[in-house]
Amino acid sequence: MQIIKGNPAAWVLAITLAAAGQSARAETFSINVASGSPPMGLSAHVVKSSLNDPNISLADIFLGAAPFVFGMLGVIGLLILFPQITRVFL
Repeated sequence: MQIIKGNPAAWVLAITLAAAGQSARAETFSINVASGSPPMGLSAHVVKSSLNDPNISLADIFLGAAPFVFGMLGVIGLLILFPQITRVFL
C-alpha cells in the first residue's frame, strides 16, 4: 500500500491511502446523519422554515426523516464491520 505523500503526520502514523479513504467515507455518512437527526438537524430546520403550513411541526419532520437516518446508521455500521467494502471500486 502507498503511504500518503506530503503529509508528515501520515508518515508518522503510517496511514495508508485505503485507511484514509475508509475514514473519509465514514465521516461523510456521519455528517449526513448529524444534519438530519435531532437535536441540531440542520436539514430539518431548513425544511421547517421553508414550509408555510403551521400544521406541520418540527417533530413531524424529524419523524419523517427517521427511516433515512437509521438507514445511514446502518451503512456506517457496515463500514465499521466490513471495511473492505470501501475498496471495492479501487
